[in-house]
Amino acid sequence: MPLRGSLASLAYSVGGWPSRAPVVRESRPPDAPKPRLLDRALLFLYREVLEQQVPWLDDLVYAKRPHHLPVVLTREEVRAVLGEIHGVPRLMAFLLYGAGRRLLECARLRVKDIDIGRNQI
Repeated sequence: MPLRGSLASLAYSVGGWPSRAPVVRESRPPDAPKPRLLDRALLFLYREVLEQQVPWLDDLVYAKRPHHLPVVLTREEVRAVLGEIHGVPRLMAFLLYGAGRRLLECARLRVKDIDIGRNQI
């Protein structure tokens, strides 16, 4: 009894794979579905549509996602960090923190992108 199997191995083990599976052509490959979603879809297919039982599919154990708390600095900690940075990195850090810019947006910023009259970027 396999603990984890792909869609193709499950189809072969239960009763074969359709010889003429539909082919979907897209400009880019679709995102891979989550393993739990695939397993639930297969379970529905075999139980409800094909009326076959696949008992080992109920006993699968899924990996649990770790819970990460976001790291948020206090105002004093932000002041301390920004106080230690000098030069162009300091300007970039101020833009990242104060204007909510992303790193690549900040790195690609040009002089003509700044409107001094309106105080806008």
